[in-house]
Amino acid sequence: MPPEQAASQSMLWLGFALLTVSMWGLYGIFLHSGQLAMGDPVNGRYKAFLFVGIAYFLIAVLAPLILLLVKGATWDLPAKGVTRSLIAGTVGAIGAFGVLLAFGAKGTPAAVMSIIFAGAPILNAGVAITLHPPKGGFAAIPWPFFLGILLAAAGGCLVTLFKPPPGHAAPAPGHSMATPTGADEAGQAMAATGRSVLDLGDAGDVLVLDDSAMATLGEFDVVQAGSIPAKSGRLWQALENAAARVAWDGQLVVTVYDDRGLGAKLRRITERIELARPDAVDRFLGPRGFRREEGRDAETADGGRRLVYRRAAVASIETGPLGRPL
Repeated sequence: MPPEQAASQSMLWLGFALLTVSMWGLYGIFLHSGQLAMGDPVNGRYKAFLFVGIAYFLIAVLAPLILLLVKGATWDLPAKGVTRSLIAGTVGAIGAFGVLLAFGAKGTPAAVMSIIFAGAPILNAGVAITLHPPKGGFAAIPWPFFLGILLAAAGGCLVTLFKPPPGHAAPAPGHSMATPTGADEAGQAMAATGRSVLDLGDAGDVLVLDDSAMATLGEFDVVQAGSIPAKSGRLWQALENAAARVAWDGQLVVTVYDDRGLGAKLRRITERIELARPDAVDRFLGPRGFRREEGRDAETADGGRRLVYRRAAVASIETGPLGRPL
């Protein structure tokens, strides 16, 4: 083999490695957007993971099967090779599912994937060295190796701590900032009137807890919060931020879930929904100038109660511990 060709082939691994970098770098972004696009804040992550599995089947099952048939490979499959390959697939699938769980627990793609890509090489290096110790033992490992591990850990930490908040520009007067996938019929009807509408949508659980980002949005005639506050994990903070975006004589639409009964307690655990009775929400929003509109309550498909409030006056704010209404 000519030296030029040998050198070219010796660097082929780098091209494949960069291909993996580009694909895995986009993985978290598309996974998160797919979860949100499912339009199901509770089960969207599982629906997205289902289609990740379908993609794995097409690429990781059918493609190698076709290649083996085309190349006329034998079907001699040693038990040791099968077992370790299944373990590799299992840890890979669990890792992919862990990414979805991290997104569901309010992690953002930038922070989650940065931690993964900083931490995975560290774990990989540690396990590889343990299984295959270098010549001369651990004392022979050069110091730049340990420095690299520290820098990788520091990089993941810095990205997580100092990730920039999402930018959201306030719409011009009379225009809507609604996202149809997150709006219910009430929100869509209000948007149709030409009033300015802020629909927190399916990604609102991240936005509504970001005090600084919410403060930049301006005020709207209608704030369509839906079930986002209850499913954000911090109901009262989310309600506080959503209510602050409502203009005078504007409306706040929110869905709450009752805290009475065994079913409610199970829902709190299985769906991680913060429960509250409508009258508790009334007491919380009342001092902030909101009154519930009569005859506008409605049951939602997932067992919640949609409430419509109108901001009409300003009163003193009285709250208990952790911002809960007195």
